[in-house]
Amino acid sequence: MSVLLGLRMAREQMGEAPSPVAAELLDGAVRDAEAALAQVREVAAGLCPQVLELRGLVPAVTALAAASPVPVTVRSGRIRLSQVVETHVFFLVSEALAHAVDDSGASRAEVELTHLGSGLVVSVTSDACPPCGAGAEARVGVMTECVTLLEGTLTVTCSSAAGTTVRAVLPVPAGAA
Repeated sequence: MSVLLGLRMAREQMGEAPSPVAAELLDGAVRDAEAALAQVREVAAGLCPQVLELRGLVPAVTALAAASPVPVTVRSGRIRLSQVVETHVFFLVSEALAHAVDDSGASRAEVELTHLGSGLVVSVTSDACPPCGAGAEARVGVMTECVTLLEGTLTVTCSSAAGTTVRAVLPVPAGAA
């Protein structure tokens, strides 16, 4: 950001009659810096969306569902967990939806977040089966890692009648809900 501001200030200091070559070089550098900043912001948003930090898991999952290319229903009560748990659950849901849409060709999906005893059950169900390709295996690996870091369990089931269900059961530390 400071590089971009510095470039803009330098451009302003050049005045009305700058060298055409210098002006073009500086304008190109400003464009490049703006593009780089936009890419950094995009990556940062993908890593931890602002809505997750500001409003929590359920609004973040709802925003993720709204951005999906297929209809996604979100069912949840009010849930607020530690930022670490919410971040891992968000990425789990994000990968499960990508698994359903990109790897399986789902035409609809449902996300359900439910407190069950001292745990949280995360379920993502779609109407498609079976997932295929290297992307499917990689996504299951990412989902497994998210769940393992939270000391939970993950199951992925698929049937032609019921579609695919990704289900994680996660312990919720006392006082985290």
